[in-house]
Amino acid sequence: MNIMTKAQKRAVLAGALLMFAYGLSNNALSYMVAPVSEGIGCSRAAFNLYYTIMSIVGFLAAPFFGHLLDRIPIQRLLLTGAVIGGGCLAAFSFCRVIPAFYGIAVVLGLIQNGCTQMSAVVLINRSFTSGSGSAIGLAMAGTGVCSVILSLVLPNFIERFGWENAYRLQGISWFAVMLFACMLAREGHNGAKEEAKEGGVSEEDLEGVSYKEAVKSPSLYLLMLCVTVINMTSLFLQHMPAYFVELGATPVIAGTIMSVFSIFLIVCKISLGSLFDKLGPIRTTCVAFTSFALSMWVMSLGDIRLLYVAAAMAAFGMSSTTVLVPLVTKHIFGRKEYAPIWGMITMATAIGGAVGSPAWGLVYDLLGSYRPAVLLAPVLVFADLCVLVVLMKKKLW
Repeated sequence: MNIMTKAQKRAVLAGALLMFAYGLSNNALSYMVAPVSEGIGCSRAAFNLYYTIMSIVGFLAAPFFGHLLDRIPIQRLLLTGAVIGGGCLAAFSFCRVIPAFYGIAVVLGLIQNGCTQMSAVVLINRSFTSGSGSAIGLAMAGTGVCSVILSLVLPNFIERFGWENAYRLQGISWFAVMLFACMLAREGHNGAKEEAKEGGVSEEDLEGVSYKEAVKSPSLYLLMLCVTVINMTSLFLQHMPAYFVELGATPVIAGTIMSVFSIFLIVCKISLGSLFDKLGPIRTTCVAFTSFALSMWVMSLGDIRLLYVAAAMAAFGMSSTTVLVPLVTKHIFGRKEYAPIWGMITMATAIGGAVGSPAWGLVYDLLGSYRPAVLLAPVLVFADLCVLVVLMKKKLW
């Protein structure tokens, strides 16, 4: 990637902050399950349902939010998201019955993904005419940084101050991070064309297909299918510690392996973006998907030492869900009306996330082992890769 301009650096930093906020509303959930469910007297399944509700609302709102990003100044959306998101996270601290969590989840779901992940991708793609892979990688690493900080801070904070104050801390942190990102984002956005003018890019450089052309093309729905599949398989992440224990690792060793995974995830997101700029979309996607598929087969060998290697390989492959998907979407459809098209792809991401984790859990419930699914999943990954390669070779512009 060439040396970034000051405006581009601001866009990347804003994107990383938005992804940090995304992590605050997603990655903190695992730390809240036990204390909250015990505190209000509900089952863990009932508590986790609030996240499912939030995801479904986000899935339904994604296309609408994509159009908003193409029509409304992005700073206005981020400021709105800062207030609503921070307020919702803080409001969880006052809930004493599970239906209250569900009601707040509906409101939070309206902006949780649109004001963070979707906005980050659109902001960076509008700021870079080319070589945006490294920028996307740097921004997406924000979730990894958030995960590391949460793992160091949240468990002790909950134990000392209670889950209610932990939610208030999340709300304050969300508002502060989103507000900072809002200040870094360029002012005066009014769609991709206007933004291109402000960034010194001519309208002619906004190559690509329109949203109307995209929704009429089979390529959009094939890409959505591919994104759904890769996100479903990547949700194996939530079950990896349990699989390591199934293979004979102690819970402590499984936790150590997951720590290695988390660290590599940050590094891999950045390196995957750089690799995209150097090798191009097809070669980079082949490397990432192959690494992901092979990681699961290496895990199945059962050697504890190899689990560390497999975790690093999986981190590189799983980075594709956040780093490669927006870049591949841009490669296939161009920049002309990227925001609304990205809204459609985000729907597929939400579907994969909503279906993936329960599907992996169902395999274990029915078969008593994750191993059959771990052996089969790489086949799906390679099939997914083949379709993606065809789509990237036959890009629409």
